[in-house]
Amino acid sequence: MGIDEVFKRAAAARNMDVESYRQEISAAIDRCYESSETNVQKFLADNFASRPSPEEFILKLTSIVKQTTQM
Repeated sequence: MGIDEVFKRAAAARNMDVESYRQEISAAIDRCYESSETNVQKFLADNFASRPSPEEFILKLTSIVKQTTQM
């Protein structure tokens, strides 16, 4: 399943259109970058060279979860 399908399904599960869902993820990313929490800042610095798109953010989180669950 591609990232577009993931966004379609996630948006549908929340009774949202895909663009609204994408905007919601983007706002969450903004909140992460505005956070003063050291662990949040470390996570961002360790995983992203610059602010990620919603798709990049979700793909990275998916990769981290997959690695963690396979250990």
